[in-house]
Amino acid sequence: MTDTDTTTDRVLHEWELNTHEGNIKRLEANLEFLRNHPLISAHTYVGQVHTYASNKEDFQAMLLELRTFEKTENGYSVVAKRKLDGSQVNVSLDHSMFCEQVEDGVEEVTEEVYPEDVVPTRITTLKPKYKWVCPESWKQA
Repeated sequence: MTDTDTTTDRVLHEWELNTHEGNIKRLEANLEFLRNHPLISAHTYVGQVHTYASNKEDFQAMLLELRTFEKTENGYSVVAKRKLDGSQVNVSLDHSMFCEQVEDGVEEVTEEVYPEDVVPTRITTLKPKYKWVCPESWKQA
């Protein structure tokens, strides 16, 4: 199996096929331009492809296509990263579609309050703090 082999049985919708073909055409045009303009190419960094899954099922199918990847999380999403000879492919899914947000204690927050016709006041309150908890399947994938 090579990197060009598709590893899932997922059939693409027509809009996905059209988007795929458009992406390939744009990449080919960029490649041709860079080949024909070596000075610009020498000062260009082409290093990452970012894609965002719209649901959990597509995300899991994309993970199968990546085959090997590093798992990371940020404040917004879970991300699978696959390194490819100096570049990288990133597949992301919004936390809310894959993980659960749970309360994780409280934090002290100081903010300025601006009541009408009164000098601004600083108040400190305790507000809930949250974190994302992702399923074990993500950690073991």
